Amino acid sequence: MSAATLLCAPSVRTEAQQASYDLWCASLESMDFRVEMLRRADYLESPWEQLMHLLERVDGVVVLGFRQMDIRHGLWRGGTAEMETLSAVWTSPL
Repeated sequence: MSAATLLCAPSVRTEAQQASYDLWCASLESMDFRVEMLRRADYLESPWEQLMHLLERVDGVVVLGFRQMDIRHGLWRGGTAEMETLSAVWTSPL
């Protein structure tokens, strides 16, 4: 029986992100891993039991933290003593 891995990634991906995602899936499968995913369409209202059940079935987890937000010019904590200008890229809050 092959080992199973949970592959986590944002549901919406750019073409380049999708190519990387597909490469990861193919690489894992070529090493005889069964790839498990929790797709957005399968989410339950209360996901914790669903996620715990899934984690019990897998041998490992791969998390692909693709860029999801690109801020070129912004303010962090505007109007406070900690305000600073911001230029950042943030990943999905998986």
